[in-house]
Amino acid sequence: MFHLADSACFDEESEMAPQSGGFRRGLGNGNRHAWNSGRNRLSIKGIFSSRIGHDPRTFYAIPLLQVVVFAGLIIAAFRFRFSPAAHKRLILIATISLLGPAINRWPVALIQKVPVLTSAILLGFILMLVAYDIWTLGKVHRETLRAGLTVVISQLLLFPIGRTALWHSFADRATRIWIAHNF
Repeated sequence: MFHLADSACFDEESEMAPQSGGFRRGLGNGNRHAWNSGRNRLSIKGIFSSRIGHDPRTFYAIPLLQVVVFAGLIIAAFRFRFSPAAHKRLILIATISLLGPAINRWPVALIQKVPVLTSAILLGFILMLVAYDIWTLGKVHRETLRAGLTVVISQLLLFPIGRTALWHSFADRATRIWIAHNF
C-alpha cells in the first residue's frame, strides 16, 4: 500500500546535516536522509507532483485511488472464481490498473513530461485484451468491458478527485496522523 514516506522529500536546508564519522559515514551520501529523517522537518512534496506541477495533496489521490480500484477488481475476481474466463480477465485488468507507476519509470522522456500518456498506455493494454476477446470470442467479454471501463473511468477521475477540497482535507488529515504516529 502507498506510504507517505515513499513519496516524501525531506527538507535539505535542515540544520541536521549528516556528520562524517562512525556508522553514518558508512551510509554514504545516498542515505543521509534516511539517517536524519526522524529529526528533519517533513514536507509532503510528492516526487511526481513537482514534475507535473500538481499539489502534493492532489498527487496523493493517484496511488490511493488506484489501490481502491485494484481492490475492487480483485474482489470481483474472487466473486467470479468459478467462471475461469471472467476470473482471468478481472485479474489481468486488476494487474493492468497497477501498472501506472511502472510505466512512469520507463526511460522515455515524453511519458514523464505528459502524464496523460500513462493512462493512454494503460488503455492500450486493455484494448489488447479487447482485441483478444474479439479474435477468440467474436465479441467483447462482459467482464472485460466492465473492468476495462472501470479502469479507464478511474484514470480519468484521478486528478479531478484529487483537486477537490474534500480530498485536500482528507490528505491533510492523513498526513497529520501519519506524522503524529511516526515522528
